[in-house]
Amino acid sequence: MFMFKNIFRSSALMLCTFVLYSCETLNESEKSSDMANLATAQADTSRTIVETKPKDTVILLKEDVNLTRFAYLAAGLRDKIVDSIDTNNSEQEEHFSSFELNWSKLENKHLSKLRAWRKENITPKMPATYNIFYPFSGPDILNAVEIFPDAENYIMFGLEPIANLPKLDSLPKKYLADLQIALAKTFALNYFITSNMNEKLKGKGVTPILLIFLARTGHKIVNVERFAIEKEGKIKPFANEELKQYANFVKGIHISFFHPDKNKLQHLYFVSTDLSDAGLKRKPEVFAYTRSFPNKTTLTKSASYLLHNGGFTMMRDYILEDTERVLQDDTGIPYIHYIKHAWQVKLYGNYAKPVKSFESNTNYYQKELLAAYQTDSTRQKIEFSFGYHSNSAATSVIWAEKK
Repeated sequence: MFMFKNIFRSSALMLCTFVLYSCETLNESEKSSDMANLATAQADTSRTIVETKPKDTVILLKEDVNLTRFAYLAAGLRDKIVDSIDTNNSEQEEHFSSFELNWSKLENKHLSKLRAWRKENITPKMPATYNIFYPFSGPDILNAVEIFPDAENYIMFGLEPIANLPKLDSLPKKYLADLQIALAKTFALNYFITSNMNEKLKGKGVTPILLIFLARTGHKIVNVERFAIEKEGKIKPFANEELKQYANFVKGIHISFFHPDKNKLQHLYFVSTDLSDAGLKRKPEVFAYTRSFPNKTTLTKSASYLLHNGGFTMMRDYILEDTERVLQDDTGIPYIHYIKHAWQVKLYGNYAKPVKSFESNTNYYQKELLAAYQTDSTRQKIEFSFGYHSNSAATSVIWAEKK
């Protein structure tokens, strides 16, 4: 597991995967403003799940009940919070019914098939411990945890802003409805359109979407806190009232969470920053930060063909240099670069020309990749869409490993 330097203010949390762990050492002054906003008058708002690892190692994983409850509410999981639902709130009731319907469509069309494919084709290839590097992800922790459920850390990047969570008992009007509208493309096709999503997420930020996906994949929330990346690449948690002093820093949100079936605390770091060459030259601490995570697997999906462009060569070269494995669609690193760098490549699905939004740029059409799909007798079919193409017959999934 990545050595969580300067990430947690509690040494118990820093050593959570190796020694006896208890979140009871996190006092209220150490919790983020997001958690404080969701606090209630209850004396104890946590529930503890005890799991036993081999060799009699016991880890105590303690959720924050209010954060988990917020995630369940935003995710439309009525049965999970039946004891605290306001049955007279028509907006909530509408949210529960429509969210469940939309999620069922996503589950049946995409996620169940993706999960089955992952278990057979990806999970056996992964090491015991690893980290997921997901540039251009937006708030798509959903696909990251569905494909790589056992990662220690998920390091995600997008241009989307970060904002405060509202109080659980006084959500703004239409807050839940706006979240569903922001997720409309995801429900239908399992990818985001950033411009559409940001319009509905104004003032909300990515945190509620991240929590929705964690809740829907069965996780409980331990902590939410903001952080800034310092010049040497280390991260510094800070409270909302300290925001001004970090105005010129690259900032992000850190969510720690766990699945009740696992004896493991996991971490999500969403960083809001520009990954273009120009942006990275202004903020070299971004690469210093990502290099501190060992044994990375890169995930790119629906990435607007940015890694095909001359303005994103630094990120493309970094992935080839500092990650061990890559899972992507055709919008990620062009296939020819894996061949030039002698990576081993496994192809799934089919290759088709870019969708209409991108077909005018002839640089995005990969003749080498088309030839590989046409001649590779080991290519395997898939039954789900992954990326911009809405059907599996036109969907490409590329798995690449360093030799």
